Amino acid sequence: MSDPAFSGIPEALATAVRAVDVPHDLRTLFERLAVPLALEVEAPAEDAPPLALQLLRLASHGASLRLVGARMSAAGSKVRFIHGMKDLVLGTAELAEGIPALARRVAQSLLEADEAAGALERFARESPRQEALRRLTRAMLETGSIDRLRTILLIGMTSGLALGFSRAALFVYDEDGRALVGESAIGPADAGEAARATSGLSLEQRIAEVETTEPRYENSCARSRST
Repeated sequence: MSDPAFSGIPEALATAVRAVDVPHDLRTLFERLAVPLALEVEAPAEDAPPLALQLLRLASHGASLRLVGARMSAAGSKVRFIHGMKDLVLGTAELAEGIPALARRVAQSLLEADEAAGALERFARESPRQEALRRLTRAMLETGSIDRLRTILLIGMTSGLALGFSRAALFVYDEDGRALVGESAIGPADAGEAARATSGLSLEQRIAEVETTEPRYENSCARSRST
């Protein structure tokens, strides 16, 4: 029985689409757009660019990316985004450049200046968080130590608070299942210990150095609004 979500996609191509996962960054990109886009895809059933298949899978479930056409191609792949009277066509080479390049092309070619600035700002804010999540997940899967796995889990729980040095603890039930027993904990015990850690790491100086050398997303968005 065919999956209704993949109706309109040639079966050979749909088989390849079912085998891919949609990266969270890609899903986030289109969820944060101010307007929905239409999508047309031409791709071979074999050796299609992963990004083309991921876009097909994302569009087949609706949301802010709507699939309006999917065709088989004997050679090469082509993806076309449509927004009103504007369109953006990407070939195999452009699709190989990845999600950040796709975000820039969509913003520059299809969106108005204020729409582009907002979309890029939201995408930029989400991407580093997802990269941190991927690293933590990979570390948890690769570790052979249950103690280290617990520590990584706690780091992941507090990572959204950046360098706030919040304390987190992991509790499990005892053998009788009646009481919780502490197993692991990370972070300072009190505000004084957190202040000493912050001072010892010279965080204020390091943050100032980063701000003067690294490009700022806010500056990029400001330039987009001014053009």
